[in-house]
Amino acid sequence: MVSEDDITRFIYSNLRETPILVKNMIYPGGQPLPTRNAYKKIEMYVNDFVTHRKKGTIERWLVLPGLRGTGKTTIVFQIYDYLTKDIGIPKDNILYLTASEVKNYLGIGIRDVINQFIRDVHRTTLVELDKKLFIIIDEAHFDPDWDETIKVLYDKTAGKENVFIIITGSSSIALEMGADSVRRKIKTDVFPMNFQEYLKLKLDFYPPGGTSNAIRTLIFDGPTTDNVKLIQTIENTLMKQFLNLPVLVDHELKDYIYCRGFPFGINLDASVLYKKVAELIDKIICDDLTIVYNYEADSKSDITKMLMFLALKPSGEVSQTKLSNNLGIPSARVNQTLMALEKTHLIFSIKPYEGAKGTVRDAWKYYFLSPTIKASLLHNYGRFDRLDKVMYGELVENAVISSFFRMMKTINKPTGIFYDSEKGGADFILTYGDKLIPVEVGSGKKEGKQVLKTARRHKQVEHKIIISNDEKIKIVDDIVFLPLKTFLFS
Repeated sequence: MVSEDDITRFIYSNLRETPILVKNMIYPGGQPLPTRNAYKKIEMYVNDFVTHRKKGTIERWLVLPGLRGTGKTTIVFQIYDYLTKDIGIPKDNILYLTASEVKNYLGIGIRDVINQFIRDVHRTTLVELDKKLFIIIDEAHFDPDWDETIKVLYDKTAGKENVFIIITGSSSIALEMGADSVRRKIKTDVFPMNFQEYLKLKLDFYPPGGTSNAIRTLIFDGPTTDNVKLIQTIENTLMKQFLNLPVLVDHELKDYIYCRGFPFGINLDASVLYKKVAELIDKIICDDLTIVYNYEADSKSDITKMLMFLALKPSGEVSQTKLSNNLGIPSARVNQTLMALEKTHLIFSIKPYEGAKGTVRDAWKYYFLSPTIKASLLHNYGRFDRLDKVMYGELVENAVISSFFRMMKTINKPTGIFYDSEKGGADFILTYGDKLIPVEVGSGKKEGKQVLKTARRHKQVEHKIIISNDEKIKIVDDIVFLPLKTFLFS
């Protein structure tokens, strides 16, 4: 059985080693890594906590769910660096723990470590604490009691509000939170990179201020004189900036679509990257999926088969009955597995618009959270071909719908994503307020036949979106033609 001395030694070892880990991870070659969009949100909450400049409730419990490989640890290390270097928080006031290490090395939960950190390092209790502390728990899902532990920590420091908590974990971690905890915390999902973040991290490229907001306004509010003028001005500036890049932006766009969705893979050879993504998927299946799905060991091969089926299938509805028959997997297990995979955010689904109320599970479409995941599965199955235009078109469609899914989860725009089940209709239908926004996607030229067909069937359509490889934004009547590389800055 672990002793209190063992726990104390573990804590001091962590306090001593964390600055070294931070330096090694976020200062490769001596230069700091650029920060991602999610980092800025966390920094804002940290500043509010430190300065108390915000009136009312201070948000001091952040949960960062996300797939493995999306850079959650890098983000919290950058926050650690900001706290110690920019704000001047003493290093022994920041406890960074990896729940898996606590479990594997000590065989206990994070509660015992946090309590001893307060008692031995700071010689006090949570109720009597009179200094600001930061508790960062990485991979919290490895501790089944993490939610109750953090709720107690949060509640015992209420009033003084001098403990700031950051939790990271798998995308399903929010499902473990009780109703009381949900009211106390702020959730900031960490997604794979969008194209804007990819260019920022690889080439130190920054678009004009307000680019994302301007594109989103055009998409969701439709073309008006003011927002069209604004986005065209931004686009002209973007195109000039692209000319100053050391590489062709169109080449970077294709590289992003094929394989650059994860921060760790920015500079890796594509074949090495695909292997690492395959390993990441395997860990999600073996470790993270068990949080939401208690499957037997021999079911792992069935899960892998289902993912491969989704990767190989051209865009279109997935019949669970056909999936069950094709793979020889019981229908009930197919249903359970698909729902579990969605909870991890490895995949997500969209319904037909007519089925928004309901029930027809066999008519849903499935996409991967990043086209890199689909490409990796295709590569490992020997079906990846950069010369295959059809495959590239499918990856483009996955990139577009993943972008809308990310927007829906982070800014609640759109409020819903569907597809048109009518043959020849739009690829997607977005809902936003009372509006329906048909969206057509393609890697080649598009004329708008699909969105027009959908618009004729629905009165709520005020404008339409076409995303293709056009070079510049154009407005034809109420149709907005968006170049793919411009859209991916949204």
